[in-house]
Amino acid sequence: MSTRRNRIQRPVEDLPLFSSLSLETVNQCEQIKQDYIAWAGYTSANYSPGHPWYYKLGGRILSVDEIEPMDVDASRETWVFSRKLPKDLKRRRKVMEESIKTNEAQLVKDIANYEDVVARGSDAVSDFDKRMGYGIETYLSLAHNHIRSDKGIIRAIKAALEELVNP
Repeated sequence: MSTRRNRIQRPVEDLPLFSSLSLETVNQCEQIKQDYIAWAGYTSANYSPGHPWYYKLGGRILSVDEIEPMDVDASRETWVFSRKLPKDLKRRRKVMEESIKTNEAQLVKDIANYEDVVARGSDAVSDFDKRMGYGIETYLSLAHNHIRSDKGIIRAIKAALEELVNP
């Protein structure tokens, strides 16, 4: 078992398949994929902005204000708050308020990252990620989803806090 674990933990560049792929080969594979997409008739309307193919197929880049919050169930405490909430109402309120501040700070970082990716375009993608098959569309979808998640968690915590204060 330890042999398998060691194999899995090796850097990807050490694996024969990936070390032998040139950027030219990756680009050829990308062209084949694009030809298939055109043949199959897919458009960006088939995908949400949280999916890489939305951007790959020409979907419009959304402004930060246009990114809708994800629906988050605040009753899933360990997912929203990274732990169970205290039973004591004062401590519970304090944890919720701290969680809002933490998530708002993360949202600011994620917005800055999104804006950087939008501004830099393909230059934001490292050569390593390009060899792995990732492109700007993957970066955009991930950055979009981080903002969407942050907004949803903040909204859920604020609603739960409001319910705690005004039952």
